[in-house]
Amino acid sequence: MEAKSHALFQKAIQLLDLEKTKEAREALLGVLRLDPGNYEAINSLGITFVNEDISRAERCFKKALKIKNDYPDALYNLANVYKQKSFLREAINLYKRVFQIDPSIH
Repeated sequence: MEAKSHALFQKAIQLLDLEKTKEAREALLGVLRLDPGNYEAINSLGITFVNEDISRAERCFKKALKIKNDYPDALYNLANVYKQKSFLREAINLYKRVFQIDPSIH
């Protein structure tokens, strides 16, 4: 991650922590203009959509996983989406996979 996109990503994460979703989304889109394959930014972008467009959030998490299929944060977030959509078997399978990769996650 180049310096400019890294700084913008850090700003986006801070904005997410402050629950400034729209500002975080804009910063993440800026990161992705500079670094389209940044799976962490794609995953974080999905987080900005969870409460208003669950399908778009799901697409972001899946896109992040296409780039890095064992990224535990995206797996966990996608499992949460599946749980919210009552796809419980899929959610459980993803949670199991997450905990195999990173037992300390969430």
